[in-house]
Amino acid sequence: MPTDATDVSEDAANTPFDVESHRESMRLALRDAMRARDDVRVRVLRALMHALDNLGVLADVHTDDPLPKSPSAATERPRRIPIFAEVAARLRAEVDEREAAARTYDDVERADAAARLRAEAAVAREWLID
Repeated sequence: MPTDATDVSEDAANTPFDVESHRESMRLALRDAMRARDDVRVRVLRALMHALDNLGVLADVHTDDPLPKSPSAATERPRRIPIFAEVAARLRAEVDEREAAARTYDDVERADAAARLRAEAAVAREWLID
């Protein structure tokens, strides 16, 4: 079973990824975590959902329309569908960043902060795709 984009065939890695269904699963898990008052899970799921949202934003898109059509249009950016490899890499990066930060806290003898980040990494690891 592949664990990151490098283990997936090139064709599969370049196929569009159904971010919305993955995000919906996260949304349901977030709801459950909020009901359970699981702060670590809530924090990580929100971060992962934002990371997925940001993958679809097109960079440097300009429009000639000086007035947005709706209030949300002022901040909303056009979207694209990310490919599997991008999603897998972003989710893996969320885990890796937390583990690296935990090691840094270990180096400065902040075991409490390191443990918090390792707990977050464990939750994020549950959402890796293969």
